[in-house]
Amino acid sequence: MTAAAAADQLQQDMQSLSENHSVETIFVWDFDWTIINCNSDEYVPAGFLGDEEVAKRITAEMKEHGPTKWHECVANLINACMLEKACSNDDILEKAAEMPYLIDVKQALTDVANNKHCRQAIISDGNDKFIDAYLRKNEMK
Repeated sequence: MTAAAAADQLQQDMQSLSENHSVETIFVWDFDWTIINCNSDEYVPAGFLGDEEVAKRITAEMKEHGPTKWHECVANLINACMLEKACSNDDILEKAAEMPYLIDVKQALTDVANNKHCRQAIISDGNDKFIDAYLRKNEMK
């Protein structure tokens, strides 16, 4: 979920809190380095291009476009995977679904989801499709 969508969801949850008092706690999780144990922006393209190549290319992209264009740089890496390695959208999403996580994190998400007094949102400044593929594959959605 993007930051804007998470903010909207959080506002809805806060409204629910004030109306029916059944929700006592709202958990907001960041995706990279919290839900998953990596940086999704680098992990996915590295699965096709290799770690060293991704590091080299992201450095070059950042020098060319600047730090405010991070998402465009990552999109260029994903496009390179598709063009140079003939990856499909499904291949990219499958790689996203394979990102590593810590077992305790999966259990925490499950515990919160099963608690009627809690709500949760997973936010990221990145790709909602990566998050969705990951959660489905790992039976967290």
